[in-house]
Amino acid sequence: MPSSAALLSAICSLALASDGTAIEFSGPFANRAAAIVKHSTIHAATPWEAVPADADLYGWMIDHPAASAAVWSAIGLQVGTVETLPDGWRSRDPDGFVFEFRRIHYSVGIRGYYCRATAPTGAIPRTATIEIVLLHRVGASEGVAVDRLEAWVSAEGSALRFMMKMAKGAVSNAVVRALKETRQYFALAARIAERRPEWARTAVIGRPGAMTAAETAELAAHLDRVSPIARVEAVRPNG
Repeated sequence: MPSSAALLSAICSLALASDGTAIEFSGPFANRAAAIVKHSTIHAATPWEAVPADADLYGWMIDHPAASAAVWSAIGLQVGTVETLPDGWRSRDPDGFVFEFRRIHYSVGIRGYYCRATAPTGAIPRTATIEIVLLHRVGASEGVAVDRLEAWVSAEGSALRFMMKMAKGAVSNAVVRALKETRQYFALAARIAERRPEWARTAVIGRPGAMTAAETAELAAHLDRVSPIARVEAVRPNG
């Protein structure tokens, strides 16, 4: 029998997305995520946009950030480390930023994450912490895969919250830019793997400790599926 604490932590909470859709959160961060959505300091979202890559491979890359990092690392981009957690992952970038992503929702077309971001504040040996609830939606429009990112942001500490409220417009724009950059990071990794599947196979699957055997098999299946498409596009004449 699970303990009372375990049962309480598994109780699901409901939050409303900006379009009024009820999203059910679950897991130990469900209640905190619902509170952030209800009392966020900043709320921002990207528009619906066409996915510039194979939609299934793109979604897989989002769920497996270590694979995306391996693609960019093989190209020569300096990326941080990714540590897999039971319900998500933790990444550390070269500038000292630490991000923890915990899955709080997963259903057809919707992924939800609770994110805790910790950043160094400069010369003073202190850090600033921001909490984010992130929803990623994938849909279709006229037969084309489209997606949208939506975020609710809450800052720890009254001084940081005050600063964010005073500069709400600028901070909201910065959040939208960050969402778009996050989207591009995963979408371009998927696109590169889609166009160069055999190279990606070596870059990601050949990287020791990057993935489990099951994850390796999943990626191999995606690359096998997109390989014929990539070959056809490579030989298709222009015009």
